[in-house]
Amino acid sequence: MPLGSESSSVQRPFVRYAIAAGWTYLSPDDALALRNGGLTGPVLDAVLAPQLVKLNPKVLDAAKAAELIKRLVRVRPSIEGNLDAWEFLKGLKTVFVEGEKRERNVRFLDPANVAANMFHVTEEFTFSNPATTG
Repeated sequence: MPLGSESSSVQRPFVRYAIAAGWTYLSPDDALALRNGGLTGPVLDAVLAPQLVKLNPKVLDAAKAAELIKRLVRVRPSIEGNLDAWEFLKGLKTVFVEGEKRERNVRFLDPANVAANMFHVTEEFTFSNPATTG
């Protein structure tokens, strides 16, 4: 008995599950439009930057959020890079707050209030790393 295509056996069921769990569906074209780097941008910058500012009032502005996103997407493609990405998600990474003359931790997620977070799903998300693709 054939198992079916990846789309019918994995992608579509996952997308349906994510939507049922409250995630926002984006078409692949809509997801691409929200990525400042186009195919080389692995993050929905237009969503993440304002969300970071919202989750970190008095710590981040739009410029600092954009800088933080650049730091996130530059993590090394290794187990050490995975640790760095995890530290971003756990709120362990910091930014310097000029007005306070000190480093402050930055939240990418609000674990206490899940409704304050934004989650998106799409069936296809193509990413091309120009550093590794000639």
